[in-house]
Amino acid sequence: MPRAKELVVSQDERVKLEELSRTDSSPRVRDRARMILCVADGMSRSEVARVFRNGRRTVMRKLDRFRVCGAEGLEDRPRCGRLPALTREQAKELCSLACQAPERHGYLTTTWTLALLVGEVEKLWGLKVTDDTIRRELHKGKLSYTSPKLHLHSPDPEYVKKRGAWSA
Repeated sequence: MPRAKELVVSQDERVKLEELSRTDSSPRVRDRARMILCVADGMSRSEVARVFRNGRRTVMRKLDRFRVCGAEGLEDRPRCGRLPALTREQAKELCSLACQAPERHGYLTTTWTLALLVGEVEKLWGLKVTDDTIRRELHKGKLSYTSPKLHLHSPDPEYVKKRGAWSA
């Protein structure tokens, strides 16, 4: 059986792969980077397939994509299906918008509501989106939407003792 091509990884590529294997948001990309590093360090393709619980052909395909495209080839390719309602840039801008005060955008309120954010998206980009889309994009941006909770506060240091445990 012919010997598989040896994989040579430059120092710059190794640094990039190690960074991807630690910090990329996609677990698949992290695993693919680790696969490439294992093969570059001398592990056989069969061993790598066993360790990562993949088929040997899968490992070979990932190696071939890495040889052709470099570290960028480890990203998922576009898939069929419905396109996202907002682009990545729009989603980032939405999260940034949600962190700002609504008064800065001409609203007479101190907190954003989903309806206000839907209206702002339509005004900014001319897109019709649902409350669920806004909620999902905020969640992806590590933000969450909840209704504002109002709390009573008093400067009196004995307030909690006077009002009881329910006011704390």
